Order: sequence, then C-alpha cells, then structure tokens
Amino acid sequence: MEWLKLDLKWTRSPEYIGSDPVSRATWLSLMAFCADKENGGRIEGCEKWPDRMWQQMCGVTLDETRQKSALFTWDGEDLIVAFYPTKTEGIVQSRREAGKAGANARWQNKDLPMAKTESGNAEQSRVEERRGEKSIAEDKPKAPGRRGIGWDRVEMELALMNGKLPDKHRGIALAKECWEEMEEKKWVLPDGPVKNPMGLIIDRLKKDGAYKAKK
Repeated sequence: MEWLKLDLKWTRSPEYIGSDPVSRATWLSLMAFCADKENGGRIEGCEKWPDRMWQQMCGVTLDETRQKSALFTWDGEDLIVAFYPTKTEGIVQSRREAGKAGANARWQNKDLPMAKTESGNAEQSRVEERRGEKSIAEDKPKAPGRRGIGWDRVEMELALMNGKLPDKHRGIALAKECWEEMEEKKWVLPDGPVKNPMGLIIDRLKKDGAYKAKK
C-alpha cells in the first residue's frame, strides 16, 4: 500500500500508552514496512536478520526489535505487529484486482472504428489479423520457468551490498524495474528459464553503472 490507515484509537490503547517512546517509534516504523509489503502485519523469517538489515529494511535497529513490547511480539522467527489494518489491506488488494480486471475487460471488448474507405477497410483487417495472431500466441504453452525471486529477497540482498551501490536509491530503483520486467516474463528469457535471478539483476545494474564491485 502507498499509505497507512492509522486509527487514533490505537494511540489511546493500553498497549500504546503503556509503551515507552522508543517502543512506539519502533512500532510505527514496523507498521510502515508492513503496509509497504502488504504482509498482513507479519514479518516472516526476520528473526535472524542482522542489525544492518533491520536498519535498511525497516528503519529500526536489531536491539529495538528485541525489546519487550505490547506493540510487537515474536512468534518463532516471525515478528507480529499489533493493530495492523489487515481489513484495509484486503480492501485495497480487492479494489486493485477489480481495477485490473475492469481494464482488461475494456481492452478486450474495445471495438475498432468502422472504416469508411477501401484503404481503411484493409488497415482494419490487418489490425484484426494481428489481434488474432496475438491471441493464438498467448494460448501457446510457455516454456517452463522458475518462480524467480521475491522482491523482499532482492531488497535484503541489496541491503547487504555495502559500498557496491554508489547511489543506493538509483540502484534500488533500477533493480525494481528489472524485477518487474522479469515478473511479467515469468522469469523466462529467449534462451530458457532464468537460473540465477539475483545474478541477472546484478548484471543489469552493472550495465547501467549502478553496481561497483569492491577491488
């Protein structure tokens, strides 16, 4: 989500009032991270994250996540953030999917304008043929591909590349662009499935000058 629904009643709850300022600030940072990732308020498998990763990913320190707090608790290797708006997250995701479905339906049902000349009729026929060829191509079975790599994992890997990204924000933006492109392609290239997703992203960063290996 690009925003966070924060009800004032949470700041009047015993859990919030009974917490110190550091715990409250940590909770808010964790809430923002969860909203960005839309993870339901559960940060999975983060128990072994080093301090630097906590700072890079969530803007908090390892020690701050280990303090006893009623605003966030540990469940095995997962961190649970209290009062996370799971209902709001579900609504946002449903509306997003509905918007995509509506856009796809409008595109598929869009009628071509009636041609008024002989040349116009010929052009209209060619467009329809291309549309038909595209549909046939989409129906063909695709080459089996790997699941690729999750964006959370990519962010973790980038966070650990100390000094290798001269411009961190540019590097992350380029990596996200490459990741989204490969997600659309199901991580399959003309020569076959991608065997090393992170290696492919790093190669793209090198070509764009956003990755500098340490000497």
